[in-house]
Amino acid sequence: MKTHQRKRPVLDIIEFAERLAADILVLARSLRGYRSEADQLKRSSLSAASNLAEGFGRRGGDKAYHYNVAYSSAQEASTQLRVLALAGAVEMGRALDLLERLDKVQATAYRLEMRARR
Repeated sequence: MKTHQRKRPVLDIIEFAERLAADILVLARSLRGYRSEADQLKRSSLSAASNLAEGFGRRGGDKAYHYNVAYSSAQEASTQLRVLALAGAVEMGRALDLLERLDKVQATAYRLEMRARR
């Protein structure tokens, strides 16, 4: 398999995480009365996308580290989103869609981290 073909799935998840972070930024703008929580949600979703991208460009232990941070940041965003949905600040259907997408980012970040540690 050619190198660029092996890299495409990683680039795909980075683009997926970027689109997800953009959607979360739009959502966060609408969260009146939840400024701190909206800020945390934005920062954690941006961190997940950013650390996937940084891990892609790194070598050695740094690669696994950044994928681990991406996983943890996506987990943090999921927690923030669930709490906001439970508080009624985010419509449950919208929250479930975003949570499903965050789960995909987490799962892929985990697999990338395990692969980088080999």
